[in-house]
Amino acid sequence: MHACVGRTALHESCVGRRRNRLLSLLACGVPCSCVQSFLLRELKEADIGRALKAANAAADAVIQICVSQLQPALEMLIQRLSHVQGLSRWPHHFAALGLQPQRVATALDAAAAHRAATELLLVSARRTRRGLCALLGWLTRIARRLRDEAPPTTEDTPAHDVSAIAAFLDSASRHGGLPADEVMDLCSDAEGPATASNHEDPLAQLAE
Repeated sequence: MHACVGRTALHESCVGRRRNRLLSLLACGVPCSCVQSFLLRELKEADIGRALKAANAAADAVIQICVSQLQPALEMLIQRLSHVQGLSRWPHHFAALGLQPQRVATALDAAAAHRAATELLLVSARRTRRGLCALLGWLTRIARRLRDEAPPTTEDTPAHDVSAIAAFLDSASRHGGLPADEVMDLCSDAEGPATASNHEDPLAQLAE
């Protein structure tokens, strides 16, 4: 038990240190020795390119499923359930259907909750892709600068978005180094991205 807690604390500490080093680089533009060593020796542009393609493909797939399948199906389901709910409130005319208003209302609430989760998934996929692509593109530019190479074109790697990168790093550091799963947070009582907006700006925290 103590060993498990110790490993968890060590992992969280490492994630926090990596996040602070990258935020420091983002704020001042000068990497510390370990970050510079990583960018020059271990970070490969080919790996970044594959990661970007994989992230874009995954995000496109999720967005396509949400837009073309989940959202239309849930809208249709809510419309049908709303009609059934109306029928359930006229027991004298539709008693033969055996409709129970409370159960119909529960089903309608569940369908509405799934629609909200689908919309949140859509927003989360777009936001995570934006943050991850911004982070990887920024690291590519920094690595090239350290190697005295020409920066990538804006067509290949758009200019980095400081706020998107800082938000992505801050969110990932609070979730074990991974992007926040906003949909799963709907089913959890723990603090998630919905309450994360109450946190101070990560760059401001670093400056304190």
